[in-house]
Amino acid sequence: MLYRYFCFPAVVAALLLGSCGEQTEGQSGVLKRFITNGTPDTSQAHMAVVGVQTGGGSCSGTLIHDRVVLTAAHCVVGASASAVRVGFGNNINLGGGASWVGVSEVWVHPLYVGTQQDAAHDIALVRLSKLPPVVVTPIPALPYGLRLVDPDDKGIPLEFVGFGRTETNGFGIKLTVTDGLEWICERSSGCWINSQMGWFAFPYTICTDLDPGGPCGGDSGGPAFIWRNGKEYVAGVVSYGVDEACTGFGCNTKIDEFESELSDFIGGVNGATCFSGDECDSGICSDGVCCNIDCTGECNFCNLSTSLGTCATAPNGYECPDSDKCNGTETCQDGECIDDDSPTDCNDSNVCTVDTCDPSIGCVRTPVANGTSCSDGDICNGTEACQGGLCRSPGGLDCNDVNPCTNDSCHPVTGCSNTQLSDGTSCDDNNACNGEDVCQGGVCVSGSGLDCDDNNSCTDDQCIPGTGCVHSPYSPGTPCDDDNVCTLDETCTGGVCTGQAADCDDHNPCTDDSCDPIEGCRHLTLPDGTGCGGGMCGQAVCAQGVCQSMDSTSCDDHDSCTNDWCDPQQGCMHDSLPDGYECGECYLCLGGECLKANDCGDDTGGCGCGHLGGEFPAWIGLSILAAPIFRRRR
Repeated sequence: MLYRYFCFPAVVAALLLGSCGEQTEGQSGVLKRFITNGTPDTSQAHMAVVGVQTGGGSCSGTLIHDRVVLTAAHCVVGASASAVRVGFGNNINLGGGASWVGVSEVWVHPLYVGTQQDAAHDIALVRLSKLPPVVVTPIPALPYGLRLVDPDDKGIPLEFVGFGRTETNGFGIKLTVTDGLEWICERSSGCWINSQMGWFAFPYTICTDLDPGGPCGGDSGGPAFIWRNGKEYVAGVVSYGVDEACTGFGCNTKIDEFESELSDFIGGVNGATCFSGDECDSGICSDGVCCNIDCTGECNFCNLSTSLGTCATAPNGYECPDSDKCNGTETCQDGECIDDDSPTDCNDSNVCTVDTCDPSIGCVRTPVANGTSCSDGDICNGTEACQGGLCRSPGGLDCNDVNPCTNDSCHPVTGCSNTQLSDGTSCDDNNACNGEDVCQGGVCVSGSGLDCDDNNSCTDDQCIPGTGCVHSPYSPGTPCDDDNVCTLDETCTGGVCTGQAADCDDHNPCTDDSCDPIEGCRHLTLPDGTGCGGGMCGQAVCAQGVCQSMDSTSCDDHDSCTNDWCDPQQGCMHDSLPDGYECGECYLCLGGECLKANDCGDDTGGCGCGHLGGEFPAWIGLSILAAPIFRRRR
């Protein structure tokens, strides 16, 4: 993965002047570390190290000639000269005291590609629009005659200087650090530094291991200085690293390989950009380039693309404007500058300006008085008037008749039109409570009222025109009716009507007990023969809704003064018969014993009284006889 030593983003608005070029795939755009083990650089000699800004961030660079700054191609690629500026000083932050100079020309190496797969030729030059501060002395680029050679120059110290991220996570402070040169790649195909690690150096680069330190984010384009024969040179331009954290290795464009390109841009040779003759080998600067002769004449130029640096006659049709900007266009014809005698047309087709021509400056457009009508003939735009030299509209004509059953439009000539919609077209009268609305005769007619009853006795149901149905829960504990007789003591809880379930159990095993929400408790007789239990008296079945024992359990205790029967839960029961109960011929029960009656002696000839100790009413005997029969039916 290739990581650019990218420019840092300017935090202050004044520094937000340029991104420093493209970033590679997967890269954040800003590296997270500063010049490792770097220290502030305030040396006078390194005033030539500058900040280069292009829009969204900043790189570093080096003044190598009076008006030429050397930096990385990825810092300025795609940027116009007007978008670039160069800062001189040790702190290029706002308020840091830096001196800023504009740029008149940007050159990026024509073979620079700048992709993840190819970072070769990462070199660029910018020409200053004026001379730098007088205290700055350029540091020249290393010439090819003193070039770095593998393996002779391995291990020599390289000093890196740049404005990248500081140890306190700031930007724009000039730092310096020195590291030994580890790898030199002079091959046009590039070089493997460590094939096992996948480390590859692009053509014409010099690399270091970043130990004990080296450049990182914001140091792109900055110099790698070396000393040759007692003089300091720029040997490399900071280009890229193997990892985002700047801990693997970093590489720099090998400057000595590009001596001819640098010389051509700096000047001297014919065709090189110049500001004065002393910048040219010929001593003549004409039309902004070094020229072979003093090029004079209205149609003789030294900057023609077909003969750059050589004085030549312009072809027919080449413009040769004179000092009068109002007399039309002058062009070269057979070496002479000819006026076409057609006045300059300054009409900008703007009714809000008065257009004239000044010979010295050309077209002049003076705004008419504010409020001057400038109608465009379109009623729908409103009434236009001039304001500050521009025709402005107060706003479009409002044709909305606030009727949902008309189609509102505007015609540029006739104005507003409100066309009635077809009957039955859906419309909205902004009242959700009156049902679905439709158009009838151009009027929005309401439908049937909205039924908001949610059949919940625990909500207050109402309709709000702008909202529709609203169901507000009653307070907890509010009595309610769920229309179910099987629920008792209903109250509202959380908007729901709840209560106790009715108890319909009649404790008869021979009935099916249930509850009908409308009729209430039901007790349906089970079919005869349905099992209903048993117990101590044997198996029992239902018979006409009564649970009766199927087995005949004998509970006779052979006591004529007890009523013997069987209880399913308790078993045999022996209830004592009342006194006076006849327990045999001339015998009655008394205290649970069967005793002979008093008036039944031998002298009476049989039982005449039927009682003991006096009269015994006949009804008592009948009631006694009924008792055991009743008990047995239980």
